[in-house]
Amino acid sequence: MKHCYKCSYENIIVRPLEAGDIESLRQWRNDPANTKFLKQIPYITPEMQKSWYERYLDDASELQFAICFKDSGELIGSCALYDPGVSDDTENYRQEPKGLTFKDVADVRVDSDDAGSWSAEFGKFMIGAGDAHGKHAGVSAVKAIAEIAFHNMGLEKLVLHVFCDHLAAVKVYQQAGFEIADEHIADNGAPEFLMTMCR
Repeated sequence: MKHCYKCSYENIIVRPLEAGDIESLRQWRNDPANTKFLKQIPYITPEMQKSWYERYLDDASELQFAICFKDSGELIGSCALYDPGVSDDTENYRQEPKGLTFKDVADVRVDSDDAGSWSAEFGKFMIGAGDAHGKHAGVSAVKAIAEIAFHNMGLEKLVLHVFCDHLAAVKVYQQAGFEIADEHIADNGAPEFLMTMCR
């Protein structure tokens, strides 16, 4: 979904994903070094990537972000907020079924004093540029997204899923403020953490 959310934290700025970013994302997603812990998909052609981006612009349930170094503007990665819902603070983190949109979140929060505890999922997170590794970029990017989610969008909770053996990612998420809420088995049979961060 086209949006205007932007935030900087320390050395990083997150901004809306633009058409000029998607070729870098395609190359990173096709690099096996970047995708060990991501959903395995076939090789992405330029045409497939362009089609994905056009569909994304019409999808009001997803907000894509570019992650850049603040000083140079260099694109180093991407992430997303998606599948908004209402948190119920139990082992099931949403009461509402999928199908809600970020427009629904905005409308309800504006029109109601009792809007519920709105949540969204954080994910599709990748620092793809090799020169960005080891520079605290991941933690800063997650903190910038949390700032957008909680202070600009009025969400109350973020959730994410991460494989238990993806130790580097778990460490980044914990340093950014996420906590492990549950452990379960993912669709591929691997153990996975549900992690949450509250406003």
